[in-house]
Amino acid sequence: MRSVYDSQYDLYKVPITEIEFDLKSRDDIPAVLMGLQALHGDAKVRERIFEILQARVRPGVSHLHGRPGMDLWRIFVLGVVKLALNCDFDRLHELVNNHLTLRQMLGHSGLDAGEATKYSLQTIIDNVSLLSAETLQEINQVVVECGHAHLGVAAEAPLGCRVDSAVTKTNVHWPTDVRLLWDAMRCLLRTLHRTCRAHGVKGWRKYMYWTNKVKAAFNAVRTFHQQRDKDKVKDYLELSSKLVARVTATCEQLQALEASTAKIYDYLVHAARQIDQSERRLTKGEMVPHAEKVFSVHEPHKR
Repeated sequence: MRSVYDSQYDLYKVPITEIEFDLKSRDDIPAVLMGLQALHGDAKVRERIFEILQARVRPGVSHLHGRPGMDLWRIFVLGVVKLALNCDFDRLHELVNNHLTLRQMLGHSGLDAGEATKYSLQTIIDNVSLLSAETLQEINQVVVECGHAHLGVAAEAPLGCRVDSAVTKTNVHWPTDVRLLWDAMRCLLRTLHRTCRAHGVKGWRKYMYWTNKVKAAFNAVRTFHQQRDKDKVKDYLELSSKLVARVTATCEQLQALEASTAKIYDYLVHAARQIDQSERRLTKGEMVPHAEKVFSVHEPHKR
């Protein structure tokens, strides 16, 4: 036997719709409980949720006969709290026996501290586990429709919200064009060498020689923009372009062997872009639009 919820309140029990919360609290538990209070106060939404619970929770067992089980409302509250807090059963067990507002939401008064109102850990596990993912998803659809109704917007209308943003520290060096090209070239040559060695493709045994050549060309042009020698910039870009063309040819051999070349092509794209932007900005004097710039080869999402 399992009732929906106990609608008969004793002398010291507070009706769920009259539970008071600390509106200045920044904890997540009052926010979850206020949401549950709003659902319980809407008769139509509450009825739809209980219909889902009655159909989904132990559908093969009669809710009218047998020994008493936990009310469907209490199962629903405990399941929502556990999911919202992302907590384990041990913390939920501690909250359900000692958190006054949560106990009021379950239908207990602040004076019923006797043994009869204490929940055992296994009881909580057995009952909350009856809520399947499909049941919660079906209830979630009802809650979303309720939220749209409270906000007065159509279901298909876009919702706006305000969020706080935070700056995350990342290890990104000063993103000059020539430095980003060096990052792309050294990673490209290293990744290509490892892939070729794994699949027996020859031609890149001296990859360190070419890496050092690119590094020397980079060091020759890594000074301030006003002091750069355009001829050395052209040498740097020509060397990088020749290696990019050679890497592209090797990738065709690797693809014939069904080798994974996704990472190689990723670095190829970075290298080709930096060659183009370096040529446009350093030799032709063009202004590269901000939208085309990338500030890190390893973290291209940084802007």
